Amino acid sequence: MDKFYNLIFFTLIFIACTASSEIDLQDDASGTILVVFNVNKEFERIRRELVTTLVGGDVAKMSLFPVDEIKQYFRDDGEKIGLKLLDIKSNGDSLKLVVKFDSLIKVARDYLAKENLPLFKIENKNGKNIIDIDLNLKNVTKVINENKEYINDALAALLPSEEIPMSEKEYRDVLMYFLSDFTDNASSLIDNSNFKIKIKTSRKIQEQLGFNQINSNTLELNLDMIKTVSLQKPIKLRLIY
Repeated sequence: MDKFYNLIFFTLIFIACTASSEIDLQDDASGTILVVFNVNKEFERIRRELVTTLVGGDVAKMSLFPVDEIKQYFRDDGEKIGLKLLDIKSNGDSLKLVVKFDSLIKVARDYLAKENLPLFKIENKNGKNIIDIDLNLKNVTKVINENKEYINDALAALLPSEEIPMSEKEYRDVLMYFLSDFTDNASSLIDNSNFKIKIKTSRKIQEQLGFNQINSNTLELNLDMIKTVSLQKPIKLRLIY
């Protein structure tokens, strides 16, 4: 899956899906992550029309979830950084993915070494694992600008930008305008899109920011699509355990 299609997929899939993730973290920052995507069936039709227009019918015929390519990634690049694919199942418009990681610190090491505006930081300090996530217009715009050659102008209008910031309402209006050419149900597609995360730690949580704490070792987070993608307010999260 080339970079361009990768960007289309991961940007627009969030417009019409519900996703959930359960992460189990051990003392040494190893653990497992379960991710489940459920995509609105109407989105598959929209995706095919959109991708056909932007890059052609051959790409549009590609599977919504390219299972073979995902498996190949974990066999090649993933294994090098301590990732192991435990399970993967796809049923057309849904995907279940279970991944084991040796250490989040190892997974992020190369990224953090070369990135001056990281989206996240992970470290172990004084025996505590510290995870910080900071999604803001500045660092997200940097990622987008680094991939500009792969982004169609129509798609670029849907992405957050430090140069042209938008409020949540403005961003929703842009999405409504964009999707209205493809469906009469744009409003419900947008409003029903969300991402839920549950994190369980092997020991007591020492500090957290931005999550809903369920008990001494469990956090939950519900992300609304518009708030997440517009980034009118930066998303800052912290976990220390």
